[in-house]
Amino acid sequence: MDFSTIQIIGIIHIILSAIISVYFLFATKSFDIYYVLYFLLLNLSWIYMTNECFFAYLFKKIENQEYKMGSNTELTDYKAVLGDIPAEMFRQYLLTAYFINLVFILSRSFTGNEKIILGLVTLSYIIYIQSIHFPNKTLKKTSINFHELFCIIALGIFGLKVSIK
Repeated sequence: MDFSTIQIIGIIHIILSAIISVYFLFATKSFDIYYVLYFLLLNLSWIYMTNECFFAYLFKKIENQEYKMGSNTELTDYKAVLGDIPAEMFRQYLLTAYFINLVFILSRSFTGNEKIILGLVTLSYIIYIQSIHFPNKTLKKTSINFHELFCIIALGIFGLKVSIK
């Protein structure tokens, strides 16, 4: 079976996403900080790439050289591999799995201020994900700004923690 570059990007994106989504099943407490850093960088990349994932953007850019970032936030690479409905179901699963992973990490790792900031990131993540559907642009922008702020603060805190180790 011959796969195009576009299909390969979609397959890689799906496999990496699926593996990361079940983090809580296989990872030990010592890796939690790395998952948190990954999650923070992923969320910041979504914000700075206008609600697009890097892999999805790459897929769209290869498919259409004229593509402008953020003009279509659908996961076309997932759809090319899985189909429309399964792709949307997989995306919803991933967004929920990120939340489950964060709650799991909150329950077993970190203390004090780290737990508070990660809790705020988790709460702002839920609001950010829901804000995509907000009809009020001011409310949407505010929720994105708060999530960005909490992610940057958390990145500083947890990034320092890793560099001190």
